[in-house]
Amino acid sequence: MSGPHREKDALRVALSSFGDAVITTDVQGCVTFLNSVAESLTGWTLEEAAGQPIESVFRILHKESRQPVESPLVRAFRNGVLANRNLLIARDCTERLIDDRAVPTHTDKGEVAGVVLVFRDITERRRTKRASQKALAYAADIIATLREPFVVLDRDLRVQTANRSFYDSFHVPKEETENRLIVDPGNWTTC
Repeated sequence: MSGPHREKDALRVALSSFGDAVITTDVQGCVTFLNSVAESLTGWTLEEAAGQPIESVFRILHKESRQPVESPLVRAFRNGVLANRNLLIARDCTERLIDDRAVPTHTDKGEVAGVVLVFRDITERRRTKRASQKALAYAADIIATLREPFVVLDRDLRVQTANRSFYDSFHVPKEETENRLIVDPGNWTTC
């Protein structure tokens, strides 16, 4: 096996082992490779996708407007490295929020050879973040209703927040309390 073929095979093995989804294209924008993660997220196998236009295999919409977005190939060719957060529509119409990056590839002579597209499903991460924000807001609402002084500390014992009763009891403004160590309270007094 000659050098370029061995290098190409080694590259495919490396791309196949990525934890993120990877799709490569040629300069015309036709798919040349999908790793197993990309197959799973798009619903296309390498055999089905090879030679297909990237827009057929990697169908994306703007995450909020749900309008089609410009091809990642066109953007990567024009702007170089490109990162976005889009909505991926899989072959079976499953929708996933993804982070995606597209990078043009070059030949030994510096000519554009295609694009490497790397993406990951962040749907669950976004769902978890929203649930966490909702839980924090709920807890903050409960803390605000407590009649007794109440303070929330981080793991370094810095004041994250306190309720109105705390500020009234200790006669300290919020700006001078939050992000300060609890053991460095200044003149906190109830008098």
